[in-house]
Amino acid sequence: MGRGHLLKLARFRGRSRLGGAALVCSLLVAPSFGAPQAAEVEHLGTVWTERANRLHRAFADADDARRAVVRARFTPDRFPGLLELAQAFHVLQGRPESEVDGALQRLVDGLDVRLLPGFLSITEHQRPHQALVEPRVLGLLPGLVGKPLTVTLTWQLGASARHGRQEPIGGSNFTAPGFRMFLNDPRRADDPAGDWELVPSLLVDGRRYVGMPVVAPVERSAPGEEPQLAAALENWRRQGWRSFGDVDALTRSSGAPFTLAPGIDGWRRAPDGPRRATVLVMRHAEESSAGPLTGWLGARWQPLVEHGLELFTLPVEARGSDAFGLWLEERRSHGPVVLVLRGDAVVRWVLARPGTPAEFDGVVLTGSTLRPSPGLVGAARVLWIGAKARAPEDGPVTAIEGERSPFLDEPRLPQRVGAWFESNW
Repeated sequence: MGRGHLLKLARFRGRSRLGGAALVCSLLVAPSFGAPQAAEVEHLGTVWTERANRLHRAFADADDARRAVVRARFTPDRFPGLLELAQAFHVLQGRPESEVDGALQRLVDGLDVRLLPGFLSITEHQRPHQALVEPRVLGLLPGLVGKPLTVTLTWQLGASARHGRQEPIGGSNFTAPGFRMFLNDPRRADDPAGDWELVPSLLVDGRRYVGMPVVAPVERSAPGEEPQLAAALENWRRQGWRSFGDVDALTRSSGAPFTLAPGIDGWRRAPDGPRRATVLVMRHAEESSAGPLTGWLGARWQPLVEHGLELFTLPVEARGSDAFGLWLEERRSHGPVVLVLRGDAVVRWVLARPGTPAEFDGVVLTGSTLRPSPGLVGAARVLWIGAKARAPEDGPVTAIEGERSPFLDEPRLPQRVGAWFESNW
């Protein structure tokens, strides 16, 4: 599901109460009403990134049989969408494919919980009914069910689960503006450390359909004086718009926002010592602005930072801007620049500004069915990773046979890029 099909989310005005201080939740399943605002776009990209990291962790822990099922579900040379990520995650959890592909399961997999305020209080959790939190479950899949549904939100921390809220909801409410639910802070004084999650589910005719967990983090503080991080954290706290793919990206030294030009935003992870080179990882259409450099995947890129490589993410469309050319020229004057194009990004990259001469010292392609050449991608050296990757007889192309889906090559991509860099520069 591309950004052009994502919904513009309606905002509720006013406030309802249910017996003292309670958590409030709104469930939205809305069609597209035009382009979302910037915070909404970033939030939806963060939902994708959260699910991608969750799936990668589950895939790493799964047995060969379940991995084979997931491999067969993914389309070659394309990254999965939000629903595909959820369905694959359920398969890795042992649920049958016939179940995860059903219409009601798809409906619940289109839901995302958004807390308002976005964090649980760090100081008041020992008192009952103390924190006022307003979650909203955003509908990422338009849908309408012709029978009453029972919607449940369950709090979860590791193996512990606590009831949040359960209400009968008519199918007609699965359209904009959706509906709100009320629930209480789940925490107790003797709980272990960690962030709780909210899990939405539907109960229909005695059968429960469980959706994707969403983190409900405890209050965080932004480090240092980074204004963009502080603003994003405040936006998360007040409006529940999640940012940058991982709450810890806002509160730990795992990078910082990077703005190339107005409207062209990314993420930057810089080494502590001298910079040896620049690695630019282009995002695909559904990722958060931090892309793969935060969360579970971000930890796998960290060794490159420790070896002096400065990492950036940007949208492919940045190539069409004059600011990108000036930035690239400045970066190349201080060392090699390596471009990483993942999945269908190579086609989008070529279309962004055709006919540009060689711009990079190296280019990495994952999943491309096109036989790469330095002239095509604009680089002196090429690393090609994919199921059909074969090194030509001539030319500086290194080929590594990869997964059928470039998405499943993501956990090994940082190590491969690092090894290829060390052998060439």
